[in-house]
Amino acid sequence: MHELAFAEEIFHCVEREARRHNAVKIRRVRLQVGQYSGVDPASLSFCLEAISAGTIMDGAAIEMMESRPEWICSTCGGFPGDSEALSACPNCGGALEYSAATDLRVQEIELDDDDNQT
Repeated sequence: MHELAFAEEIFHCVEREARRHNAVKIRRVRLQVGQYSGVDPASLSFCLEAISAGTIMDGAAIEMMESRPEWICSTCGGFPGDSEALSACPNCGGALEYSAATDLRVQEIELDDDDNQT
């Protein structure tokens, strides 16, 4: 169950960022989970909820967005769509890089810095 190891790393990363901003509560964590990352979103969510119980992240909404393989321009950052037949970005002529969707990333963290906020 490698989701537990991922959950622990995500928790420590998010908690460290919350402390850096003097937050008292983590409200929401948005994750990007690559389609081919091998991560089971339901298991990861369960693990995150279990290890965050009684912490600054207790009760935080966990949102997961799946990323799919795609071509990305290394110059302009554009997504030229179906680029398998292209050798360069149609927008700027830059080189295209393939994103294999094997990543797991923290995309966004919503924090509260006030105890009285709901």
